[in-house]
Amino acid sequence: LLPQAWYMIKFTFSLLTTLILPALCVAQVFVASGTVTDKQSGQPLSGASVVCQHTTIGTTTNAEGRFTLRLPQGGYELAVSFSGYETYAVRINGQTE
Repeated sequence: LLPQAWYMIKFTFSLLTTLILPALCVAQVFVASGTVTDKQSGQPLSGASVVCQHTTIGTTTNAEGRFTLRLPQGGYELAVSFSGYETYAVRINGQTE
């Protein structure tokens, strides 16, 4: 290849990897967030476990009982557990509120 042609191929690849691929990756992710509280008192549950079943994706709630998960597009069964409470499961997808 001519030096000029090599530069164009390199530039095109750089443009693809820095601008286009990250945009495609972002478009395929949704954010699941919420607050885990005691059903009777309404108090937030700090340190509750929030896990997407059959994946390695999970987190714990913060001091206000809040959590956020970045998930690839699709449907998931979200399981919430906390010591002394029954595990709660709910089906979510990118359109669930």
